[in-house]
Amino acid sequence: MSNIETVNISGVKVICESAFRDCKKLKDVKLADVEKISKEAFFSCSYMETVTLPKSLTEVSFSAFACCYSLTTIYMKRKKPLLGLPKGFDKEWEKDAKIVWDAK
Repeated sequence: MSNIETVNISGVKVICESAFRDCKKLKDVKLADVEKISKEAFFSCSYMETVTLPKSLTEVSFSAFACCYSLTTIYMKRKKPLLGLPKGFDKEWEKDAKIVWDAK
């Protein structure tokens, strides 16, 4: 899997622990239908630039996107909630990446 540059996933509810860990060439991730992103699912995908997260997402586990140093934009297919964020959504992401809410 080390040569994967783009991932488009639909029809899957859970991205398993360490599923794409250390995919160094991975640049773009688009998820649809996913409800949970497990621990370290995209850990150390150091060239990942963008990720699109679906409206169905309810949980992002600890370190799911840790060490993704090139991540610049997170597209959320939902409106920004008035109270709270999806479980595990790291408020620190907004310091390192632009978050686009209600993305089309």
